[in-house]
Amino acid sequence: MKKLLFLVAIIATAFVSSCDKFDDSEIWNKLENHENRISALEELCKQLNTNINALQTIVNALEKNDYITNVSPIRKDGDIIGYTITFAHSDTITIYNGADGKDGADGKDGADGYTPQIGVMKDTDGIYYWTVDGEWLLDAKGNKIKAVGQDGKDGVDGEDGKDGQNGTNGTDGEDGKDGQNGADGKDGQDGADGVTPRLKIENDYWYVSYDNGATWIELGKATGEDGADGSDGNSITITQDEENVYFELADGEIITIAKKYSVKGADFIDFDDVAVKTICIQNWDMNYDGELSYDEAAAVTELGTVFKGTNIRLFNELQYFIGLECIGDNSFYECTSLVAVVLPAQIKSINQQAFYGCHALRTITIPSSVEEIGNSAFYGCSILKNVIFEKQSKLKQILGVSKADKGAFQNCTGLKQIHIPASVEYIGSSTFKGCSSLEGVLFEGNSNLKELKGSVKSGTYGGGGSYYECYGAFSDCTSLSSLVLPINLQVIGDGSFGGCTNLSSISIEENADIKVVGEYAFIGCKSLKSILIPSGVTSIGKNAWGYNDDNECSFTFVHIANLANWCKITFGNSYANPTYQAGDVYVENEILGTELIIPEDVKMINDYAFYYGPWNKVKTISIPTSVTYIGQSALGSSTKCTIYCKPVTPPTFGDMYRGFSREGSTIYVPIESLNDYKELKTLKEYYTIIGYDFSE
Repeated sequence: MKKLLFLVAIIATAFVSSCDKFDDSEIWNKLENHENRISALEELCKQLNTNINALQTIVNALEKNDYITNVSPIRKDGDIIGYTITFAHSDTITIYNGADGKDGADGKDGADGYTPQIGVMKDTDGIYYWTVDGEWLLDAKGNKIKAVGQDGKDGVDGEDGKDGQNGTNGTDGEDGKDGQNGADGKDGQDGADGVTPRLKIENDYWYVSYDNGATWIELGKATGEDGADGSDGNSITITQDEENVYFELADGEIITIAKKYSVKGADFIDFDDVAVKTICIQNWDMNYDGELSYDEAAAVTELGTVFKGTNIRLFNELQYFIGLECIGDNSFYECTSLVAVVLPAQIKSINQQAFYGCHALRTITIPSSVEEIGNSAFYGCSILKNVIFEKQSKLKQILGVSKADKGAFQNCTGLKQIHIPASVEYIGSSTFKGCSSLEGVLFEGNSNLKELKGSVKSGTYGGGGSYYECYGAFSDCTSLSSLVLPINLQVIGDGSFGGCTNLSSISIEENADIKVVGEYAFIGCKSLKSILIPSGVTSIGKNAWGYNDDNECSFTFVHIANLANWCKITFGNSYANPTYQAGDVYVENEILGTELIIPEDVKMINDYAFYYGPWNKVKTISIPTSVTYIGQSALGSSTKCTIYCKPVTPPTFGDMYRGFSREGSTIYVPIESLNDYKELKTLKEYYTIIGYDFSE
C-alpha cells in the first residue's frame, strides 16, 4: 500500500507540473530508486539481526569459557563481507561487516536516515547488558536488559527457633514445651534468560523488540528525506592473533575469546567419545589426573595400534595431536564404528591400512601437508562418500601393491566423486579398484600426474579357457562414465581402466604427453566408442582394448594425431591396435580414404600398424625411401591393393599371415632392386613383384 501511495503522489506532482506533455520516465526512475533503497535496507536489517544473534552467542561463549577453533572469511565479489566463527562447544555464528544503504535521489539539505547501533557492555556487576547507540537498552520498568541469563542465588536458610522456657515449679507442674525450629529459607528462583533484541523496518522507521515481537519500540527513521539512507549499522570488526580473536563493537567495546590452545581454565581436551577418551588416558595421561591435556596430546609422536579393532565412533580431537608426523600402519584398522575423525594439520603421510575396513566412515579431509597415502589406507570404507583434499595440497602419491588387492581407496563403494590435487604424480595399483559408485574423477588444473600404475594377472584354466584380473588404478569402476586425462600424464598402466563397463568418453589432447598404454588398460570398456592416440605414444600393450566379443572396445572412430608416430608405435599384439575393431579412422583430422601415404623420414612401420579394420578400404599404399623395417602384419588386411615400395635397399619384413597380408596384391619396387626384392621369401609368397622407375 505504501508503494502505491508513493506512486500516486509522484504521478500527481508530475501531472501538475506538466499538463501539456506527460513524461513518466522520472516517475519510474524515482519508484525504482525507492524500491532499491528499501531492498538495501531490508538486507541491512537482516544482517543486523544475524549480528545480534552472533553477539549473544559470543557473550555466552565468553561466560562458559568456550574457545574458538576456526575463523573463515565470507566473500562476495572478491571482498570480505563477514566471517564464520566456529566454537568448540557453542553454535557456529556468522558476523557481517555491515551493508551500506543507498543514497536518496537528488537530495538537498534533507535529513539523513538513521541506523541503530546494537551492542553489549559489561556493567559494574560483571554482567553483560544490551546497549543501543551506546546507552543501556531498558525494559518498560527502566531495568537494563541482560545479554546472558544468570541463575538466581539460593535463599539463606532460616534460623532455628529458640527453645521455650521451663514453666515455674508448682504442684506437679509440667515443663514448658520447646519452641519449634524456624523453617528453612526457600531457594531463590532462576534469573530470567538473556533477551535477544529484534530489529525491523516498518513505514521507513526502525523498531526494536526485546520480548520476541510482542511489543516494538520506535528508534528512528531508516530512510533519509532526500538525504542519505542509514548505513553501516552494527559493524563488528574482527581481528586475531595466535592466541585470541578480538571482536570490536561499534561503540568501542572489545570482547576477547581465546583460541583452542590457550583456553583459560580448560587445559584438558573435551572428548566427544568416552571410548576414545578412555584409550587416550590409558596410554598418554602422564600426570595421572584422569584427563588428557593439550600438552599431553601434543607430546604423542605415534599412535601405534591402541585403537585397532576398537568400537570408537568419534575422534575429532585427533587434530590436537600436533606431534604426529603420520597416521601409522593399522592405526584404526577395522574400527568398524568410526564415523568421524579430524586429522592433525601437520601430518605428512597416512600409512598402509591406517583406516582399513572403517565401514562407518563417511567423510575424510586430507590435510594439505600430507605427501603420501599408503596402500590399503582406506580399503573397504564402504560408505565413504567424501574425500576432501585441502587446498595447496602437497600430496605426491597414492599407493597400491602390484598384483594384489591393496589399493588405498579400493572397494570404497560409496565414493561418487574424487578430486585429485595438482600435486599428485603417481596413483598406484588398485587405488580406486572396485569403487563401483565412482561417477566422476576430476584432476585439478596444472596436474603433475605422470603415471597411473597397474598390473594384470592372466593365464589359462585347466580346461583351456583364459582369464585375467586387472589391478589398475581405476579398474572395475563400473559407474565411471567420462574422464578428462591430464596433459602431463605419461603412463596409463596395465589394467588402469579394465572393467569400466560404463566408460563412454575419454578426453585426451592431441599434444598430451602419453607415452605408454599398458596391457589390458581398457579391456572391458565396451561403452567406449572413440579414442585419440596422441603423437607421443611409443607403445601399447597386448589386449589393451580387449580380445574377444565379451570384453573388447568396438570403436566407432579412432583418431590418430600423427601418422609418422603411429608407424613407430610398438603394439603388444593385434588387439593392442585400437583400429582392429574400429568403424573408421581419422588420420591427422582427415578421415581415412582409399590411399595411404607413409610420411617421409619414417624408418619403421611396426607390427600391426595397419592391421585389419578400416585399413581394409585402402587400395593404394606408398612407402617412402627412408623405411628400413616393415613389421609383422604391418600392412595386413584381407583385401588386395597396390603397394609402391620406394626404398632402394629392401626393408626387412616381419612374418605375414595368410589372409591378413594383402595376399595377391601387386608391389612395385625400384627397378634397379627388383632382383633383391624377388629374393625375399616373405614377399614372393604373397605379392606380385614388379620393377618400377620412381624417378619419372
